[in-house]
Amino acid sequence: MRITLLTGANKNAGDFLIAQRSRELLLSRFPDCEIIEFNRNKTMVPHLDEINSCDVVVFGGGPGYKTHMYP
Repeated sequence: MRITLLTGANKNAGDFLIAQRSRELLLSRFPDCEIIEFNRNKTMVPHLDEINSCDVVVFGGGPGYKTHMYP
C-alpha cells in the first residue's frame, strides 16, 4: 500500500509532532506501507502523478488548511 501524507508543519513544534505521530500511527497499522510525504504548503503540481498513484491520501497535522476558520 502506498500512502501520501500531506503535512503543513512549518512553524510550531506541535505541528511537527502531530506529523510525526501520524507517520507512526500509519506504520503501526500498515507496517509494510510506503509513505510519501509532502508539505501541503508548497505546490504539488510536479508530484500529481505520484500522489494519484497512491492508495490513500492523509492530511496529517500542521496548521489549519483554511484561513480565517474562526470565528
